[in-house]
Amino acid sequence: MPMTILIIMFEEKSVLVDFFGDTPFMRVIDFLIENIGYDYTKTEIAKGSGIDWSTLSKMLDKMERYGLIVSVRKEGEKLYMLNEKNRLVKDLLSLEMDLIDEHSEEEMVVPVK
Repeated sequence: MPMTILIIMFEEKSVLVDFFGDTPFMRVIDFLIENIGYDYTKTEIAKGSGIDWSTLSKMLDKMERYGLIVSVRKEGEKLYMLNEKNRLVKDLLSLEMDLIDEHSEEEMVVPVK
């Protein structure tokens, strides 16, 4: 029986997208980070990232060449997922945590009158 995977989409910008800018590349990276550990088809990544399929197709080869993503074949279909072992990906995940910490600290600061 085929397994159904929930694709999580967020309306609010993530800290990474806010920090680096709302580009198709950052949307894809953000989607894959938010769904870390799962693999997706091109169509699912495009839909989850909110970008055009053809735009995604152009960048996936480069992302794979740099080791940011890995691809697997399941039942004849190519699926992609974030490469958690890649040093750049580890750095992005660490940066995201630092940005979240920084952002939450800013929200906790209340000006004294």
